[in-house]
Amino acid sequence: MSPAPRRLVILRHGVTSHNAGGIWQGHLDTELTAEGLAQARAAAAVLAGYGFARVLASDLRRAAVTAQVVADACGLPVSYDARLREIDVGAWQGLDAAGVEAAFPGAQARLAAGEDLARGGSGERVADVIRRARPAVDELIAALAPGETALVVTHGVCARAVAADLAEIDQKTAWLCLAGLGNCAWAELTETPVRWRLSLWNGRASSLASPMREAHGY
Repeated sequence: MSPAPRRLVILRHGVTSHNAGGIWQGHLDTELTAEGLAQARAAAAVLAGYGFARVLASDLRRAAVTAQVVADACGLPVSYDARLREIDVGAWQGLDAAGVEAAFPGAQARLAAGEDLARGGSGERVADVIRRARPAVDELIAALAPGETALVVTHGVCARAVAADLAEIDQKTAWLCLAGLGNCAWAELTETPVRWRLSLWNGRASSLASPMREAHGY
């Protein structure tokens, strides 16, 4: 008999004022808004039912606080790992779309078309995010016993990159075809004998009434 499958849930943090304003955050350490905290509590009420064995989060406050809210509902501690930070957006950090277009004409259109360019000139590509974040997730998975489920709390681009990489989905296809995770929405991946399978995308607590905000590194 095959061992019980392990599962991984990847949750994006609650909303920040920068998310709401369409401002690129990257590694900027912003706080959740009151709405973001409410989103985290609503998500926690649902996610507690997964019976997580471990919780791992980005050390940036918007993810760390979201993780703590969920972990408290589960009666678990949180571990933090800087490798799960959002994509570094370089000189775009703190700019809105108009500011980015003025400083880097055409760059956002190239991103929308699926080109994996270095954000903000000196920032990261999605490929860079996978190289730093995937080992952290692999270490977490290795610590799970058969049948256990872990929660990763991170950021929009990092979440999509890791989920796609685990499920062996080409990153350009994922970027173009998977809508970004909304704030406090989650993905679920389930282990099979041959690969990880994406079994849920943009899971969401029904009480989160605000529209989902697309994740590009804001």
